[in-house]
Amino acid sequence: MKKITGNSMKKNGKTLLALCAVLGLGLVGCQRVEDPFVDRVVSPVLIVVEGVTGYLAGGGLTSEPAVTFRVDSTNFNSPVSLSISIYTLDKSGILDKNVGIDSIPVANLAIRFLKRDGTKLADLTTNASGKVTTSRTWAELGLAGVEAIAKAKGARTVNIPVMWSGQYDNQPFIRYSQVVFSKPRY
Repeated sequence: MKKITGNSMKKNGKTLLALCAVLGLGLVGCQRVEDPFVDRVVSPVLIVVEGVTGYLAGGGLTSEPAVTFRVDSTNFNSPVSLSISIYTLDKSGILDKNVGIDSIPVANLAIRFLKRDGTKLADLTTNASGKVTTSRTWAELGLAGVEAIAKAKGARTVNIPVMWSGQYDNQPFIRYSQVVFSKPRY
């Protein structure tokens, strides 16, 4: 049997104190911290922005999909046509590899198309395949002096932030995207 001395008790006490400190730090480190930059509310629908390059980029693999239009001195008056498709996800077959998740188009859903400053551009309704399309001029999208920009020498790119909003199953949603005016160099 080992003799317990005051020195060994101090050593064991320090070891126990260090162990408690490490355990306490470990528990604090496991604490869930909310990310202030990511909204934790799950969208009730999947919104695919059409015309975005890249595999499913418009459907959510990019946080803000951008639809790019190449503009020059011959087509600057052409309307800008934008489309999105809206789906609800049936996850009932998620555990069956033969079924998986099914995307079901949401028909007759009211969508509001806006500039980011809140200016309403259009009130739209999805068709039977869950799609809405709108055409706007560059001026309506907020780009002034399009003709001068299109006819000037030198390249120019302008990003116009827009958003699509609506409500599905009593839950509001917003999908941000961008319209890109791209004038090549001459």
